[in-house]
Amino acid sequence: MENFMDDSKIYFLDFIFNPKTRTLQKNDIKVQLRKKQADVLNLLCTKYPEPVSREDFLAGVWNGGYVTTQSIAQVIRSLRLDLDDTNKKIIVTIPKLGYRFTVRPLYEDSTADNKENEDNCLKRGEYPHMVFNKSAEKGVTQELCDHTEKKNNILRMRKMSAKNATLVKKLFYSTALIAASLLLILLVKGGV
Repeated sequence: MENFMDDSKIYFLDFIFNPKTRTLQKNDIKVQLRKKQADVLNLLCTKYPEPVSREDFLAGVWNGGYVTTQSIAQVIRSLRLDLDDTNKKIIVTIPKLGYRFTVRPLYEDSTADNKENEDNCLKRGEYPHMVFNKSAEKGVTQELCDHTEKKNNILRMRKMSAKNATLVKKLFYSTALIAASLLLILLVKGGV
């Protein structure tokens, strides 16, 4: 398993997975995974977006030893519990083929350039899962940061639009109320 060789972390959704220490963290909650769970999760991440077959699990997790479909299913079940994947949306079962990880895992790169880019993302209010895969080209981190910044700007614009719509409604109703009041005054004065 290539990711066990260094201290690289794998980021997906709100999770940080460290294959070397076999820890899975979400916010302040850290779960210690069993060896097979960590190996299976690492293999699912490594093979993303491809499905992982029984043979892949046999070679990559059970080191060629005998494994039953039930044993694999049990490890997947326990992983789903740790991932709070009750709807089976993160790890999908593909009948008669295996399992597929549906969330793109991003791998931490410990180079100084990436650390600086990651720090800049965090300073701008972005999240640590915006880290690029080691095999990716330079600049991907900045693209991810830019993408997150655009997403944040869109959310801010939507909030502003909602506030503006509320103000326009208030202005419209106030104007309508004033016009109705003036009309009522004119009718009352005209009738007197």
